[in-house]
Amino acid sequence: MSYSGMHLFLAGKLKENPSASYLFGNLLPDVEHLMKPREELVIDEKHQGSGHTHKDKFLQSFNDSLREGIQVHFLVDEYIHNYYIPSKICKFKKWEPGLVHFMLEVAMDRAIIKREKYLIELFDQINSQVKLESCGRELEKIFPRSKHPGSVILKDGLEMLRIRNLTSYWKMFKIRRVVRRYNPFKHIDPNPFSVLILFRKLEKEAEKDLDEFIPRCLEYVRDHLN
Repeated sequence: MSYSGMHLFLAGKLKENPSASYLFGNLLPDVEHLMKPREELVIDEKHQGSGHTHKDKFLQSFNDSLREGIQVHFLVDEYIHNYYIPSKICKFKKWEPGLVHFMLEVAMDRAIIKREKYLIELFDQINSQVKLESCGRELEKIFPRSKHPGSVILKDGLEMLRIRNLTSYWKMFKIRRVVRRYNPFKHIDPNPFSVLILFRKLEKEAEKDLDEFIPRCLEYVRDHLN
């Protein structure tokens, strides 16, 4: 569940007084990478593990505000994957592309949460107001080969968000303890020192890009919403 802080921030800009269900819909598609067996993860030459292969099933399985949030999530992903990340992969070509992709999304998260600290409270709001058990059952229908119950994966996913958005670099790596319960992506480097070097560079890049990225992404989503 990468890029969660930015997903929540953009969701709030697109809808006045968003419900917890709508906000959760903006996060929900990223559990695909936790529920799918490793051999089913989509790998492409630019972004390892970035593909949502169950987009239609997500949109068909959930209704109302959840579905609306899911649709926004996919559009935000389209923008960042097609118009933002490729240029950064070229700029930071010394590192593996999948690692740049993953860490840049984390850097964007931290950049927006540093500026908009209220976003942290939204994670707790979602956890307390959304019925994770019923959502988990729907996820199990979409991913029948998952080795873990859907509700457990959703709780673990929210835990990852809290861990990753802490202010300490070192606490951020606690996320690996949760990820290892599943099928971690190849691009999650086991060496925290090499990740930290790259992450510090990407964090500066994200903070520099933030004011330009936000309006362009919002414009893209508004233009493509049904």
